[in-house]
Amino acid sequence: MTALTLQAPHVKARLRHFVSRAVAEIELPAFWSVQDATQELVRAIELPLVDAQNRRQAWELFVRRADGTAERLRPSSTIGESVRELDELEAMPEVMPGAW
Repeated sequence: MTALTLQAPHVKARLRHFVSRAVAEIELPAFWSVQDATQELVRAIELPLVDAQNRRQAWELFVRRADGTAERLRPSSTIGESVRELDELEAMPEVMPGAW
């Protein structure tokens, strides 16, 4: 018999706004993919959907942990796999080298 891993239905985190730098406490469904969470967060905090040249703006989700480490989260992973309680999340514009 294998042991089941029980996962909390939500993960509490902090969300930092890319422009204003304001921080808010949030809860995200643990089953959401990072890609889905990124889209929802960008919409919820009203980040621009187009860049200065009126091109579609892509966003990536980054996490900063209590120990000071930071990383870009893989879009296909889930929030439950990637985010620890009270991590700080920030949606940042995707940067394409040489795409000026």
